[in-house]
Amino acid sequence: MGVETTLGLFAVMDREDSLETRNEIRARGFPRSSSLIVDVIGGRRSGPFLVRGILEALDKQAGIRGEVRSCDFDWSYARAWVATLGIQRLVVLRGHLLARNLVEDLVGFSALLELELVLVVVPQETCRASREALQRWCFASETMAELLEGLKV
Repeated sequence: MGVETTLGLFAVMDREDSLETRNEIRARGFPRSSSLIVDVIGGRRSGPFLVRGILEALDKQAGIRGEVRSCDFDWSYARAWVATLGIQRLVVLRGHLLARNLVEDLVGFSALLELELVLVVVPQETCRASREALQRWCFASETMAELLEGLKV
């Protein structure tokens, strides 16, 4: 897949944010492969929503038995499940919706678990701070065709 960075960080530039493409990528993810596909919910730019998206992709519930949800607990829970299930690649759809701090949260999450991280972004819809985070962490560029090839089951 593309030119690998030290941390295994990739950005796939998508021409548009199409439901058809997102569905095609989602169909190739966990549990059919070791790639976990997370779809970022529009307008949700905080850590709790991001980690809950990861847990939803794993088919796990955020929080247990209705207790007060803790973002830190949810991140720990997500790390434990990702490690246990042998996930090797985290693909985040609509990465252009992520604030800079969430890009950095994902980099830390992925580095801790030695995951390859792929953000699918629409360049013209990515805010300046998020573009700077992608540059800061040296995300390598990858094409949509390379991503889809890497997700073959």
